[in-house]
Amino acid sequence: GLALLANIIGVALLSAPTPLRVFMNEPANLWITRAPWVWLPTVLVVAALCGHVVVYRRLAIDARALRPPSSTANNSRERIAVARPKV
Repeated sequence: GLALLANIIGVALLSAPTPLRVFMNEPANLWITRAPWVWLPTVLVVAALCGHVVVYRRLAIDARALRPPSSTANNSRERIAVARPKV
């Protein structure tokens, strides 16, 4: 999903009528500058990106919780966090 989102953002930036425009096919991608389509890049793409960040952060937290405690760790807090059951 993140790769598709990056692809969509890249194509949109390269086809918009800006100095970065690479795709010179006509008509130019001007519909994105008018309401209600302006919500796509300003809100919905940012929301999708934030959703991916939230999911990846949660996956990282879960992966950390599943790791066994290190043999040199005497920290009871670390042992409790690993032993906590999944909800």
